[in-house]
Amino acid sequence: MKEGRKGARPEPSLYRRAAGGDREALEQLVEYHRPWVEKIARSLSSRLPNLGCCEKQDLLNDAWEGFFKALRRYDPDRGTRFEAYAERVIRGAIIAGAARCLGLSEAARRAFPHLFDALEKLAKKGVLNPTLSQIQEELEKEGLHIPLHVITEILNCIRPVLFTQGEEDSGPGGIEEGRWDPPKEPTDGETVMEGWDRIKDRLGEERGQKFVVLAILHEGLGYEWKEIVHLLSSRSPSDWAKGWAIHIQRDWPHVLQYFPGLDDWEEVLCRFKCPPPHLSAANLRQWYFRRRLEVCHKSQ
Repeated sequence: MKEGRKGARPEPSLYRRAAGGDREALEQLVEYHRPWVEKIARSLSSRLPNLGCCEKQDLLNDAWEGFFKALRRYDPDRGTRFEAYAERVIRGAIIAGAARCLGLSEAARRAFPHLFDALEKLAKKGVLNPTLSQIQEELEKEGLHIPLHVITEILNCIRPVLFTQGEEDSGPGGIEEGRWDPPKEPTDGETVMEGWDRIKDRLGEERGQKFVVLAILHEGLGYEWKEIVHLLSSRSPSDWAKGWAIHIQRDWPHVLQYFPGLDDWEEVLCRFKCPPPHLSAANLRQWYFRRRLEVCHKSQ
């Protein structure tokens, strides 16, 4: 390494020696690149929200694994600076480590780096809380077609909210409605009527099931009404059907006590073939908020 000026770049021979197992050369390169590697790890971890299961040190360790992997493969004779070559490898190692710690399915782990890239591109455009359709559109620009249930699985892990307050929260007549969280745990005593049995009691079997489906899609999973229309109108629901069953059986299993078969997406589609509500964003939204008022305010 050249002596003198602080931060002088390492000689190409140092990278060759380190790749060949020279411990002293490796230590010099690690010391030289340490601030840069740590900066990459900090920058990425700050843009990976809700990674409570991942310690920052774990992500830093992943960054160094990427560094050593890049060092072994780097060829200084090609004329490319090490940083330009290694940054992509380090970044990939951090994102792969985050996907592992989130406990994602195999399909979601493979899709995670692509989804993260799409979210970053959207953020640079000023879209900080994109909808599912915006994310899919960004992915399709890269020729990627990732099923909705895979995207949703990832987003449910890294973001608590998939939507923004605004037009989608307006009830009939434009009145602002507070969001209602579909109950995820059975209740007892006087509060039991706030649960699924209250919905069935007040709306009946058919309307109650439709309401529950819309509640889970809109309130629980954060879909916009136009996206719900797309799901309910789809003729090829196989990928989503698997994801829907997973959501119901994992997150809302007790709803099946009151609405058997709700985890069968084909049956759900059959229910919505008989209007109301008609399958348009405006009609679904209006129908849903009217039923929600019935559930919450109708006298017993």
